This record gives sequence, structure tokens and C-alpha cells, in this order.
Amino acid sequence: MKRTPILYITIIFIVFEILNISCTNESRYINSNDLEHSDSLSFFLKQSRNPSIDNKNRQFALYQGINYLDNKRLNDSIRSFYIIKLSYSAYLLKDINSFNNLIENSIQHSIRLSDTLTLAKAYKYKGYLYDDVGLKLESFINFSKSYKLYEKKNDLLNSAKILYRLSLVQLDLHQYNEAENDSYEALTIFDDFHEKKKTANCYTLLGSINHDIKNHDIAIKYYNQSKEYINELDSLHLSTINNNIGVVYSSKNEYLKAIINFKDALNYVGLVNSNPKLYIKLSDNLAFAKFKANIKNNSIEDIKENYLFKQNINDTAGVIANRLYLSEIFEDKKNHTEATDKAKNALLLSTKSNNNILRLKSLKQLIDVDTLNAKMYSNMYLSLKDSIDINDRKVRNKLGRIRMETDQYISKSEVLEKKNYWLIFAVATLFVLIGAIYLYSKQRIILDRILKENELNEKIQNLLAKEKININKARKSVNDNISKELHDNILSKIFGVRYNLELYSNDKSIKYINTLKEIELEIRDISHEMKKRIDSDISKATKTLLDEMLSSYRINSNHYDDFEYWNIVNDKIKINIYRIIQESLMNIIKHAKSRNVVVKYYSSENNLILEIIDDGIGFVTDSKNKGIGLINIKERAKEIDALLEIISSPNNGTKIFLKIPINVN
Repeated sequence: MKRTPILYITIIFIVFEILNISCTNESRYINSNDLEHSDSLSFFLKQSRNPSIDNKNRQFALYQGINYLDNKRLNDSIRSFYIIKLSYSAYLLKDINSFNNLIENSIQHSIRLSDTLTLAKAYKYKGYLYDDVGLKLESFINFSKSYKLYEKKNDLLNSAKILYRLSLVQLDLHQYNEAENDSYEALTIFDDFHEKKKTANCYTLLGSINHDIKNHDIAIKYYNQSKEYINELDSLHLSTINNNIGVVYSSKNEYLKAIINFKDALNYVGLVNSNPKLYIKLSDNLAFAKFKANIKNNSIEDIKENYLFKQNINDTAGVIANRLYLSEIFEDKKNHTEATDKAKNALLLSTKSNNNILRLKSLKQLIDVDTLNAKMYSNMYLSLKDSIDINDRKVRNKLGRIRMETDQYISKSEVLEKKNYWLIFAVATLFVLIGAIYLYSKQRIILDRILKENELNEKIQNLLAKEKININKARKSVNDNISKELHDNILSKIFGVRYNLELYSNDKSIKYINTLKEIELEIRDISHEMKKRIDSDISKATKTLLDEMLSSYRINSNHYDDFEYWNIVNDKIKINIYRIIQESLMNIIKHAKSRNVVVKYYSSENNLILEIIDDGIGFVTDSKNKGIGLINIKERAKEIDALLEIISSPNNGTKIFLKIPINVN
């Protein structure tokens, strides 16, 4: 009857363990063969992402990894893990065929395993790829699915990252309201997580959205808020923001303010090498702003020179903007032929590159400069504007349908996941009922054996501890007696002989008197040394303990003993000090992740002070969850009437301070 509660507890424990193995989707059982395979796949994966080797060898490593994966029998979750990892390598290498095959494989695996997080990651990578190649609607579809899956798992940080990407896509598709809403939501999450760089990116995006819809003052406000979150060393990011602010001021015809921001952006060292497109754009913007502000300069020559630079780096959009700047400058100078020529050139390039925004700007400029054909260009402008507006409305409707279809897709996957869960649960429960009795009996035998072994070990440890105390007591007693005999008996007799000789000293006896003085000093030194050896037993034991426990974990240790009164410290205190140090070192090894440990003994008034200091990760000392180690330390400190203070905080190491009352008088 006494065993019955243990039986129930054991059966419940086994049920939960088997259900955990069978039903957990995010972490599955891995056997030794899988680990062997994963080591090889890890090598191929690492090489496929190694920036120090050329793309050809990285591609070869990717194919080796795919081949290895295809020809080895692996645990499903291990296979799923490496498929998604290799698909991202294929994305980085722009290997579209490999990426598509791997990512579809990953999606099928994740659906079958009900692995929500890997599925979310797969759709995210698809969104990246489609965005890179300009397929914005397809990118939106996959980012939307990824977002819904992360949201379902309550993964706020990844949800915010996808919301930010969705905002960028919607900005490209001119869906400003939706882009702004998603940006705000992402911004709130990033700010809560103290993700400064990502928060800055969201403010920058909000600035760009408001600039596009001509809310200029709001755009400037958001750009300035972005700068508050950017590290002052992130010069490229700051250059971009200052350029954006300058462009907004130019749109407002506030060219002097624009010039200040363009100059600030150009002041960052190394910009021409780190981002030549941004550098030459700033140079163009500054030259044009100076011209519009009536500041004497070589605007035309500077912009012409920038045109050649932009051609060399294949900056098509930059070349078009450059042509439009020159067209406006020539028009101001009443050179209508050059103005028209540059605007036509901009229209031709924007049409070829299918950049409708720049086409509109080119047509608008031609309406202003080519008065003979202004009506034709005006019709073209209105036709293109209507076409863009119609397309934007179609896109808005498509995005609405995509959101609705994504919600339906997630709902279906949830139903499927629940069905899978209950099927696995039923099978697991049946398995538990069949195997519970056998497993219980086996577990009971193991537990009984462990309890007996622990009981025997404890008895042996207590016996050894008592024996060690007795040996130390005997050794101390012998050394004390010898030291006392040397100091109190032999030394006093020699002193008496020397004193009498000094009373009757003469030139011959002085030599012998001096010899006796030397013998006295030697005996006194020997006596003190023996006393010192007796008193430093605990100190030596501490040094040995530090070496034995920490050396194998590559933790450096230092030991300082400045306490002079060990001879009056009783064995009970010494043993408890030793155990406190031992318990502290175990905590350091298990939890602290420290590289250095210091143990100090010294006296303060009528107290023995012990300090144990480590440079580990620390912990919150007022936490309610106290470990067994700290409880033991407190109990031992209380046993010897010691004052215990534990000083620690996250990332600032730990100091254990022990003040033990000792009457040194």
C-alpha cells in the first residue's frame, strides 16, 4: 500500500514524457546517427554561407549539402531544420532553382510536421526573394502568411520584422494607409523590445510614406525621430536620413535648409566608398539646391560630372533624376533647347526602365519646357496618371483579397494541426497504457538502487569527514605540543644559560653568548613556523579545493590569506567555511559562466572575513527562486553565527561576503 502513490506519480510522469516526445512539433527526438549526419551537413551549410570563399565554391558546398540531404535517412525534424537552412543559403547565392525546390520541400515538411515556426520562416524567405526580383504582390502574399503564423505563435519580435517588410512592399505599391498602419504596429513592438536600429528604420519608413503623400512637416518630424535612435557611429544611416530631410525641404522650396542637411550628409567619412549611389545622389541634390537658392557655384558642371559617375555605376534612376535637374536649370537660364533635350532623355530612360514615377516627372517637366508639344505631353501625363491610379485601386483590392485568403489558409492549417494533435495523442495514450506497468517496474528498481547508493555514499562521506577532522585534531595537537615545548621550555632554558653567562662575560665568552642568541632566534623561528603551518591548514585546503574544482573548467583562481589568528578558530568554523566555499564553487561552475574566481581571508576588528568573488553573469538577488546551493550556504553561515551578504546583479558577477565573529584577544 505504501508504494501506491509512487506508482501513480510514476505513471503520470511517463505519460507526460511520452506525450512530450510524440506531440511536440518544435523539438523532436534526435538519435546518435542524426547527430553524425548533422555534423556533416553543418559543414556544408557553413561553407555555403562563408563570405571569405568565392561564389563558385559556396555553390558547390550548397549542392553537396542538398545531395547529402537527399541520400541520407534523417529524422524528420532534422531534415526540416536543414532544408530551411539550405534554402536561405540558396537565396543568398541567388540560386533561384535550388531555392524554389528547397523552399517548397520545406513548406511540405513543415505542414506535415505541423512545424509552425519553420513554415513561417519558409514563407518569409519566399517573400524576400519575390521582393528582390520586383514581384511585389507575390512578396506580399508570402510575407502575409509568414506574419499570420508568427502572430499565431505569439512571436512578437518576428511578427514586427515581417510587418516592417510588409510596409515596405505596400509603400512600393502606393498603398500608403496600410503601409503606415503596419509601420506603427511594428514600431510599437520594436520600441518595447528596445530594438533601437529597427525602431529607427520604422520612423524612417513613416517619414518616406508621409513625404510621398506630401505631408512634408510630418515627414521631417519622423526623420528627426529616427535620428534619435541611430548610433552616432552609424554614419551611412545618418547620411541617408539627412539626405531624406534635405529632399523634403527642397520639395517645400526651403533650399537653404536643404543645403544644410545635404552638407551634413556628405560630411561622413568614407561615404563615397561605402555607398557610391548615395554619395553621388547627395552631390546632385546639393548642386541643384545651391542653384535654386541663387548661390553662385558651378551647378551645371557638377551635375554633368555626376551624370558620368552615375552612368559608370549603372544608376539608371540617378541618371534620370540628373537629367531632370539639368533640364530645370537650363529652363531657368532660358536655354529651352537644352532643357527640352534633357527632359526628353529622362522620359526615354524612365520609359525603358518602366519607372512610372520618374516618367510622370519627366512628362511634367516636358509640359513646362516644350511649349510647342505641351498638349501632347499633358495628354500623355493624364493618361499615365489615370493608369497608375486604376492600377493602385486594383492592387488595393487584390491586397484585400490576399489578406482574406491568408486568414482562411491559417484557419485551415489550424484545423489540420488539431486533427494531427488528437491523432498523435490517441496513439500515444494507447502506447502508454500498454507499456506503463513494465516501465513502472523497471523505473522502481532503478530508483531503489539509486536511493541505496546515495544512502551508502552519504554514510561513507560522513565517516571520511569525521576521520579527517580527527586526523587534523591529532596533527594540530602534536604540532602544538612541539611548538610549545620549543618555545616555553627549551628556549627559556637557553635564555637562562645565556643570561648567567652575560653576568660573568669576558672577551672569550662573548662569542658563545652570541651563538646562544642565534640558537634562540632559530628556535623561535621554528616554533613560529610550526604554529603558522598549524594555522594555515584551512588556507592550504582552500587552495587545493580551488585547483581541483576549477582547473578542469578553465576558470582562473586566486587565493589570498591575510588572516593571522587561525590558531584560535575552532574546527567547526573551519569545516563550515570549507563547505561554504565548496558550495559557492559548485554554483559558479554550474551557473555563473565566469572566467576568474578570487577567495580572500582577512581580519576586521574581532572578525574573520571571507570573500568569494567571481566575474560571471550574476543574478537578481531578491529573486524568490532560491537554489539549493544558496540555501545551504545560508544555513552553514547561521550555524557559525556569521553575517552573510550576497551581492550580485545581472552581468556584474557575484560577491559572497561572510563576517565570522572571532575573539582575537
